[in-house]
Amino acid sequence: MSIDPIPFAAALAYLAAGAWLLRPQDDNAKPSAAVLVLVVLALLLHAWAHVRDWQMLHGPDLHFFAALSLVSLGMAALTSFAALSQRIQALGV
Repeated sequence: MSIDPIPFAAALAYLAAGAWLLRPQDDNAKPSAAVLVLVVLALLLHAWAHVRDWQMLHGPDLHFFAALSLVSLGMAALTSFAALSQRIQALGV
């Protein structure tokens, strides 16, 4: 069984961005450029994996796990871009 490199790289970028945000920081600190690059990279790789699958299947792949992945992609994008303008206290980000 081989590992598909695009979703694997997206997962690594998500984990790296999450680890970066977990480190101690000031209460009013804005996210650094490095974490924003990691988040955007993760979102683009995640979306690219779906687009590539849709091209191979000649249409959208809407089975349970693909739909769950699309929802998580949307939530990651919304949360990331909301965090640019304000701190999200419930998430500790």
